[in-house]
Amino acid sequence: MMKNARSVWMIAWVGGIALTATTWAQAPTFSLEAIAVNSILLRDGPGSRVAAAPGDVITAEIYLRDWSPEQQQLAAYQAQLEPTSFSSGSLGFIEPVEYEARQESEQNNPENCFLTETHPRFVHSGLKTLALTDSRSKGYRWMSVLLGVDGPVCPQDGTKYYCGTIKLRVSDNARGPFTLTLMEGLENTGLRDGEAAPILPIAIESLTVVVHSNIVTLIEGLNGAEGVPDFQIDLDRDGKQSAADVLQAIQALNISP
Repeated sequence: MMKNARSVWMIAWVGGIALTATTWAQAPTFSLEAIAVNSILLRDGPGSRVAAAPGDVITAEIYLRDWSPEQQQLAAYQAQLEPTSFSSGSLGFIEPVEYEARQESEQNNPENCFLTETHPRFVHSGLKTLALTDSRSKGYRWMSVLLGVDGPVCPQDGTKYYCGTIKLRVSDNARGPFTLTLMEGLENTGLRDGEAAPILPIAIESLTVVVHSNIVTLIEGLNGAEGVPDFQIDLDRDGKQSAADVLQAIQALNISP
């Protein structure tokens, strides 16, 4: 059983390491995955690759899986976005909605950075926990620390559990693929077991956002692709048909093998 004093202490994180997702197949793994674009859910569910257009708002969730390689109980976690990845494309940025304005005014951003404890896949669902978000820090942070209860043990079968939500806006001048990721280092993104010990190693999987300025560019890019990546774009701002509708119509003609 974990004591409350330990719960409070565990908010202060110490240095650790992170691995690429391919380094350790069953390592505890955080992933950042898109679930919707402009509030339209992705057809195939959460994904690590999504297409979007300038001005779009992407809703992404942070997931955790396989944290019990040695039957460890998950007593606490923290995840933080890597702010340098916001400008990882060839032009422009993808960053939390109202990010710059809230950073300058030192205000929290609860509408666009939040943790839903009632989420059906919340990693600490049904347990007494202190769940927090920090949208004043660069990159924003999400954390949950159990209060005097045993943490869950996962079956190491790849099942993903929810840890937080972020809404990201694609800048009007954005170009090229962006790779959005979590910040490495246990003081930024890490796990603790019931004895307040770090659970290591940790793998991190990023979210790739392919930005297309118009539907023609999008279709041309997909013509040479192997299948259709996970995405949903809403181009109805100008009263036009959505990209999803267009792609469904042309898929059999110029994408299928």
